[in-house]
Amino acid sequence: MNKLFRFLVIFIASTVSIIFSSAIASADSLHVDDIQYGVRKPIAVAECRADGSSCSISTGKTISSTITGTTGITFGTLNASLQGSYQENYAITTTCTSPPLNRGEVYVMFPRGDFIFFNVAGNKGTAFLPTGVFCEVRNDW
Repeated sequence: MNKLFRFLVIFIASTVSIIFSSAIASADSLHVDDIQYGVRKPIAVAECRADGSSCSISTGKTISSTITGTTGITFGTLNASLQGSYQENYAITTTCTSPPLNRGEVYVMFPRGDFIFFNVAGNKGTAFLPTGVFCEVRNDW
């Protein structure tokens, strides 16, 4: 009975180890297909309005990396394959000051970063890795 129990424990532990090791992709199995540098993410972080004058945007927010797909890739694995040049979370410390705004205009701050296309064993995924912010005047009408 003791030998059977020990055999079952080893068998279950080995099976769980195999399942988990195959579910998490490694940098060896990751292939980066394309990188688009300096992409502006369409969701605004902050904005300001000032009819006839300037305004400033200064925010203490954080922009997080996002990874999509069912590849099992983590930020650490992806970053390692890209020579470790990215931060998982980017703290915004930049202040943007608008030119004088006309009625109906808004000054908007967007996340900027690199958009990565990759695959792991034929499973495709994408990632947005923040590198900063971008501010621009938009028409609000």
